[in-house]
Amino acid sequence: MCSPGANASRKCNSTSPYQVQSVVNALDLLETLAEETHNLTVSYLAHKLGLSRNKVTRLLAILEKRELVVCDAISGGYSLGLSAVGLAQSFLRNVTGKGGGD
Repeated sequence: MCSPGANASRKCNSTSPYQVQSVVNALDLLETLAEETHNLTVSYLAHKLGLSRNKVTRLLAILEKRELVVCDAISGGYSLGLSAVGLAQSFLRNVTGKGGGD
């Protein structure tokens, strides 16, 4: 577990006893979507993350409900949603004192 201090920018211990695999999978999925410039299919995400299509579909459904991801009606591919942008803006506001839309 991370604690604030002089070395606050270090990465958290990935073998923490507090690790919840579903949360790790959801965050990996979001990071994968953030790295790409086009919509990604369930099959691609499942292959890239080493997860079953069923598990990826369930994770995407939860993230879509929270508007962290959106599904393109034509391609069926997924990309980051507006709530992900909102999280980034909140982070920027906290770190820099400026919002993305200011």
